[in-house]
Amino acid sequence: MKNSLLTYIMLFISTIAFGADYDSIGDSTIVRKRSDLTQKLYDTLLSIKGNGIFFGMQHATGYGVGWQNNNDSCDIEKVTGDYPAFAGWGASVTDCNIAQGEGFEDARYKIKLFHDMGGFNTMEWHADNPFGGNCYWERRHDKTKDVVASILPSGEKHQEFLTQLDNIASFFNSLIDDDGKKIPIIFRPWHEHTGAWFWWGKGNCSKEDYISLWQFTVNYLSDEKGVDNLLYAYSPAKNDSREEYLYGYPGDGYVDVLGQDNYYDLRQGATNMPRFVKMLETLVSIANEKKKPAALTETGAFTIDAKATMPEDNWFTEKLLKLIMYNDKTRQISYAMVWRNESTSHFHAPYPGHSSVPDFLDFYNDPYTLFMFNTPSVSITTTVNPKSLTFSGLNMDLVSKVIFPGNVEVTAAAFTSQTENAIEVEFPADIAEGMGAVTIVHSERSIITESLFFGSLEEVAETNYVFFDFNGTGKDVFIHGNEIGNMTSSTETSHDNTFFFNSDYSFPGSWNWEAGYLFGKNDTDGNPLFFEGIDPSTDTVKFDVYIKDGLPEGLLKVGLGNNYFYVWDITSIAPSEGLKTAGWITKTCPISEFIQDGTGNVFTDLEEARSSYSMVWTSNGAVDVNIAIDNLRFVSSSGSLSTDNLSLKNVVLYPNPFSNTITINVMQQAEKVVKIEIFSTNGVLVNTTVTNNDITTIDTSNLTKGMYFLRLSSNSGKYVVNKMIKN
Repeated sequence: MKNSLLTYIMLFISTIAFGADYDSIGDSTIVRKRSDLTQKLYDTLLSIKGNGIFFGMQHATGYGVGWQNNNDSCDIEKVTGDYPAFAGWGASVTDCNIAQGEGFEDARYKIKLFHDMGGFNTMEWHADNPFGGNCYWERRHDKTKDVVASILPSGEKHQEFLTQLDNIASFFNSLIDDDGKKIPIIFRPWHEHTGAWFWWGKGNCSKEDYISLWQFTVNYLSDEKGVDNLLYAYSPAKNDSREEYLYGYPGDGYVDVLGQDNYYDLRQGATNMPRFVKMLETLVSIANEKKKPAALTETGAFTIDAKATMPEDNWFTEKLLKLIMYNDKTRQISYAMVWRNESTSHFHAPYPGHSSVPDFLDFYNDPYTLFMFNTPSVSITTTVNPKSLTFSGLNMDLVSKVIFPGNVEVTAAAFTSQTENAIEVEFPADIAEGMGAVTIVHSERSIITESLFFGSLEEVAETNYVFFDFNGTGKDVFIHGNEIGNMTSSTETSHDNTFFFNSDYSFPGSWNWEAGYLFGKNDTDGNPLFFEGIDPSTDTVKFDVYIKDGLPEGLLKVGLGNNYFYVWDITSIAPSEGLKTAGWITKTCPISEFIQDGTGNVFTDLEEARSSYSMVWTSNGAVDVNIAIDNLRFVSSSGSLSTDNLSLKNVVLYPNPFSNTITINVMQQAEKVVKIEIFSTNGVLVNTTVTNNDITTIDTSNLTKGMYFLRLSSNSGKYVVNKMIKN
């Protein structure tokens, strides 16, 4: 409901009259509309808590140490090959001067750059003193004036204040991405108010006026100007208690992110780092009570005499990261931002050649720190149960539905269970078997999970063969071991609960021989496992067959892909093989025969035969239920599962899920990538790109929605495969 200016004035008057404590008085009736992407950003900040920390930098692009006027360049990117996960900007004259109606185009470009790469943006406002001077109290021209009171309704500078708010609103409303959606911003006005250095700080205005200023700012931008792409961050300066932190807190309905600015406790030679830990603990405790994300909204390294020159080479790992990771509570902040790099006499992040670079690379490579291209696409953990899936994360009580492959939806009313931290969902009866991704609708945000195999996926340890195990539910179980040599006899393999064919049966899923991808199975370091050394002219396929008494004559068709069958003519097999007697036997055929094209032609190259498996038993053209197939194995005397390839950890895809383009960053690979191939899930090569660059962008506008495999190859023949999803 849109409020009028009279409403703001009445709110202002009532605040002065009653001196309300907004930590205790609820304001749940205040509901601000959030744009879709703004809600998604809020949910992301909540869900990342305890799972990682986004790292950001003020003025990450535009200028740095020894360079300027380049909106695509970044000191952190020069050092790591990656951008920070987000960038901070300013609305005042020292930055783009947005509050004065200037610099819109330049600021829009930089903000959109981070948005398009998959990151996010924050903006603070060092508002100028309307009586002269800038944001700092000691630099104002007339210290006899109560500045905050003067810009509130009925104040002498109120109209000037509205003009600046109008400019800011106009800018925020102009932030539109290529899809026509508003770009979200974490807006941080009136920050560090528990200190006295800003004219809106403690001691320079009353607590009640500060609360009114904050509430008026939010209400005016939201209700009068229709700005719905802001999350408001409340960021006091250093403090020693919950009461100090909440001094001037404007109310839950006016705050989205609970922040903390702190440089002092991390300066050179600081001995009060325990206070920094205590502040983070207090911050997170309050944020958790209010179910809001927490953040270290400003920090950086100063010398003991307050010079921003990174005096300690190990500051990022031994101070910032060490204290954030101090305990389970401190590591629950969602993001941390350092201040800007201006020159060799003022910088808060390393630049090429600085002595802190090795330490910062350790900070960057720590799995808990999240930059632009190493940020996970989802922060929800999926656990596969025998008959259901469990999704774990924060605020899972906000999940409204789960969408399985084939657009099979399960709403919250049908969940097996739902708590704040986890939901359990049974497999729908009509779900298609095979590999695919699940979509979780979380606070109206669609989150695509990692792909998994829909069927009774199991793993058997210490085996040395690869096979499909058909069980009594009609779903096949893909099982693999450490290598494909020295096959064990089928008699050592269980056939419990094997089902009998009652219709033509096609294998779900797919097998990509070219890429050798094993349905998402990785080694302990996260690298995919691959087949190496399989020779289709000598190696074999084995499968177990159960024949019931009285099996009629006919054909058993087993093979790769549509119409690729190894045809076993039962009439040509001697009774000594057990075909006329109930029991299990093992059938062996060369891979070369297994991959016929259906007309008698044999594929000599496994790449030609990649597609989905199929198994069909026909008896004179009719399906028979007297035969069962189990434990399909690929047998090789020399083939093995190998991880001696490029590293999956050193492949960065963004955005993923992607739309019309995807960018691949392989700067950290030990070997140079020279070829990039994209395969569909049934093994069809849909794109090949030859490259000589560490960062390559590929046009994917011609691809349909769904999942793909990306194969990167080096000159030496090493390769790595990653999954990606087009939305």
